[in-house]
Amino acid sequence: MSIIRGSSFAASVADSGTTRSCALLRFSGLGTESSPLRISSILRHADFADESDLHTRLVETEQSLTAMQTALSEIEVPSKLPPDEHLKEVLEVANDTARTTTAYYSAALAMKSGSELVVAGIGNLKLWRRCESELRAELEPTILTLPNQPANAAVLTATLGIGFNPEKIQASTIKLGIGDFAVIAMETDLVQPLAGFQHFDSPEQLLNQVLRRLSNESPMTLVITG
Repeated sequence: MSIIRGSSFAASVADSGTTRSCALLRFSGLGTESSPLRISSILRHADFADESDLHTRLVETEQSLTAMQTALSEIEVPSKLPPDEHLKEVLEVANDTARTTTAYYSAALAMKSGSELVVAGIGNLKLWRRCESELRAELEPTILTLPNQPANAAVLTATLGIGFNPEKIQASTIKLGIGDFAVIAMETDLVQPLAGFQHFDSPEQLLNQVLRRLSNESPMTLVITG
């Protein structure tokens, strides 16, 4: 696992090459109103029918991620974030690239400007927020769960690339105060509540607490703080 850090976020990303899946993340900005944080994250799911080599999988996943981050960077942010629909449109634009790779992807976008956070996603991912000690799931995975099977064994019902359905894209706008945070995680779930967190001095400290509360090791886990 690799840790990616920013002033208002931290992410744990699986190293590509250890499995047939590929997880990548790219970001820019600080999360302030003058320098909005823009995050694109993508997971190419392992598929036994995919006979491409590691280099091809990495290149194709990188191309899809670049399409996401490029479209995300073109959204203007004057005094507040754009509505959820703008991030949904970014995923639709990025799908033009992803669908040429004949692969399945889970993808999440996030933009933070001051206390305003907007997240959009599709695939096997979840978004939780904790605001004023209240925990709430904001985005649910577009999957069909299997009885007595882990989260990463679920059947994908909508993804970026193959199986794309724009109507299945979910989005949420969150206002983060001091001490509040949001969590995005792929192919996993929480087995312990987010309540009762110890004080954290950095997003990375918070990330470590979140990772201990997941049902299984996630290829992509991201925390964003207020």
